[in-house]
Amino acid sequence: LQAISTVGTAVYHVIRQMSQAFQTFFSNGYEAAASMEKDQRSLNILSAGDLMRQQADGALSLNDAVTQTVGVTQELLDRYQRFAFQSPFSREQLTSAQQLAQSLGFTTAEAEELVIATADWATANGLSGDAIKSLILPLGQINSLTKANTVDMKQLITAGNVPAFELLRQELERLSGTQMSMTEVQALLSAGMVSSDVA
Repeated sequence: LQAISTVGTAVYHVIRQMSQAFQTFFSNGYEAAASMEKDQRSLNILSAGDLMRQQADGALSLNDAVTQTVGVTQELLDRYQRFAFQSPFSREQLTSAQQLAQSLGFTTAEAEELVIATADWATANGLSGDAIKSLILPLGQINSLTKANTVDMKQLITAGNVPAFELLRQELERLSGTQMSMTEVQALLSAGMVSSDVA
């Protein structure tokens, strides 16, 4: 009788642990699905706004634009999910960076390119997922202002060890065909003469 009671107690504990494991599994799955749905809605609205700006005649309503961007947004999330499997970053981190880039005025395609490039930079430099957004923010500010400035260039250095001034100097030399000193680059930045296209 004692042996049966001991076996019964052990079976009860195993079943209870399995039940808790299933509850945790399904709860995590539900949270992941809810997160994916929330990300998709947010990106749909941002992408719809992007589409409406492209069609400046005003003939497209927000509802129509959202409907047209659903497939594009789902494909984007799928690409980020595949990219996340190959990188140290989660789909959520990549999606959040995409949302930030789009809210800073980049188109859906530009934002995706920027997110992948900054994620690659962060991976190569051993940076965290937060660094992706920290790199996108000054780039978005440069894009919004349509010119580069010293503060945003320093933010790139601080956020991700980007040799921003050196890269800018090289690009300015390439465009002008002449050698430039760092002092000249700083003077151009201070004067607001470096457009976002160059930076």
